[in-house]
Amino acid sequence: MTMSRRLLCASIAILVVGCSAPPPKCDLEAALGVNAGPGATDCGLVAAGGDASVVDACVRAAFSTETPFVARYALQGIDSSLIQAIAGDAQGRVVFLFWDSAPCGGPGCGARISQAVCEGPSVNPAPRDTPQWLPLTCTSMSHGQICG
Repeated sequence: MTMSRRLLCASIAILVVGCSAPPPKCDLEAALGVNAGPGATDCGLVAAGGDASVVDACVRAAFSTETPFVARYALQGIDSSLIQAIAGDAQGRVVFLFWDSAPCGGPGCGARISQAVCEGPSVNPAPRDTPQWLPLTCTSMSHGQICG
């Protein structure tokens, strides 16, 4: 291979490697911040099986006054960490996020964040009876995946 051909190949390799962006990180906190907007009240994190009453009350109060907020609820996973989260913005828009640290069931894959945009959000009048229960409810949801 000639010297000019080697330089051309090396230049192309550097451009391809040097210009490729790393894969996006599935960052729950960043996703919450994007959906809640600036100055959001952090209502907290409820440990799996923990008492959610303080966090639930914070979410209801913030939603009722159209104050941006975020809240996180850890769930018991079998082989990964799971967090169900809520973000609300100053316009009353609510998004539910679901973070799974290893959706493939082991360390061989990265995290995934799924979202459900809440249409017609309102305070959930039903009693907390399951770990998946949340303090807000929706008339309908549109589902999607943010990353992973």
